[in-house]
Amino acid sequence: MATLLSLGVDLGILIELDQLDCAPWWLAGNSITPIAVGTRVSIGFSNPGCRSSLAIVMRCQRTATGFGSDRYRVAVRFASDSLV
Repeated sequence: MATLLSLGVDLGILIELDQLDCAPWWLAGNSITPIAVGTRVSIGFSNPGCRSSLAIVMRCQRTATGFGSDRYRVAVRFASDSLV
């Protein structure tokens, strides 16, 4: 599980991601909350062995709908200065 905290204009919006896929330069996961492409975020992880980082939202695509259960696939690219 990962938590995105939006920075900048939409400061303070929290988005939980589950079903994570990742590589050293990106992270993707599912959320019930959409987020705008281009938003700069801080990422925290439920695993205490993972370090927080900074990233930019590259994609937010609706994957499922119905009866208030919209889901979104969110992908972020880690910033080159991302490790905090």
